[in-house]
Amino acid sequence: MLLQLSVENFKSIQKQIVFSMLATEDKLHETFIRKIKEYTVLPSAIIMGTNGAGKSNLFMAIKYLQSLLTIDEDGIPVFPHLLSDEKEPTQIDVHFLLDGKRVVYGIDVCSNQVVSEFLSIIENNQVEVIFERDYENYKFNPSYEIIFNEISQKQGSNQKLLLPILNQYSDNFLIKQIFCFLTKNIVIELVNTTDDNRFLNKAIDHFKELEKQKLFNQLLKKIDIGINSFEIKDGEIFLQYENMEINLLNESTGTKKLFSLLVFLSDALIEGKVIIFDEFEKHLHQALVQYFIHLFNDSKINTKNAQLILSTHHTSLLNLSQFRRDQVWFIEKDLKTTTTECYSLYNIEDVKSNENIEQGYIQGKYGATYHFKHGGVKKDGE
Repeated sequence: MLLQLSVENFKSIQKQIVFSMLATEDKLHETFIRKIKEYTVLPSAIIMGTNGAGKSNLFMAIKYLQSLLTIDEDGIPVFPHLLSDEKEPTQIDVHFLLDGKRVVYGIDVCSNQVVSEFLSIIENNQVEVIFERDYENYKFNPSYEIIFNEISQKQGSNQKLLLPILNQYSDNFLIKQIFCFLTKNIVIELVNTTDDNRFLNKAIDHFKELEKQKLFNQLLKKIDIGINSFEIKDGEIFLQYENMEINLLNESTGTKKLFSLLVFLSDALIEGKVIIFDEFEKHLHQALVQYFIHLFNDSKINTKNAQLILSTHHTSLLNLSQFRRDQVWFIEKDLKTTTTECYSLYNIEDVKSNENIEQGYIQGKYGATYHFKHGGVKKDGE
């Protein structure tokens, strides 16, 4: 499970922001919380903010990290804040749980070089540093000394991260688990990035596994939009209605979006993945969005501790009957400095457990919304 993400000097994010999935002392909806050893973790979170505030950039920072971990070429492309010094590194740290152990992986990168990289495991309040790196200087845990001595020779330069090299050349199970979580178990769908062919291939692979197909069908029937079943023919998906059959690619945007979401959501619930959606509500009815959130909050349905994180402009989702205060996050751009700030509803004082937070947000009580200047808009010639 994802515990925490911190990002600094990436696109609109200049100063460090921290997004957390760790539960606070909030007493609302305590049944939502997943207790894993000493950690209390949230299964879902919602992020609100205006257009251009930086919600997508928080998600893109993870995408960026994943690309650095999976590219084969030398070189480190960077996307710093426009006002940052060119020597200031981009920093990304990810905290997550593996088998009850807290894993912390972080990087600092500048153009074409890795400034620093580290990997640590925390268990029973004891920190075990697996490796640390400062430019081309490496420090390894003695337990992994033999592995690192062999593999560090393949590093070559400081234009590549060490973790993917360890994953490629080592048989160490923990390293492979960590790499898999970062590159495959965090699934990010940014707005307007869903490609029909890519999705179709994923869906067909998805339905090869009986357990995933079964859950998908259960969700499809629960939603009840008139689709009785589906069939895969010659690499294409056909939806079966009462009196007709329609190729999925010929369906409406809304139906394709719904089908796509059900594939991603059922995959996450079965595999225990972290799934992140930007502008989740696009082409979806509010009731559907609320139902999908419920799937992850309900521990009887979400038995593998999957997590759903979504950004949205849908203010009606701001409801304390559906979320805890620490599950509601805001991202705001400081108009004077153009930097992005990130904070949760729990960090705002005097938010009552029965408060109408949709109304409070619209009224600007929590920030991260628009402030319109008074006065009309002049027409040409006036």
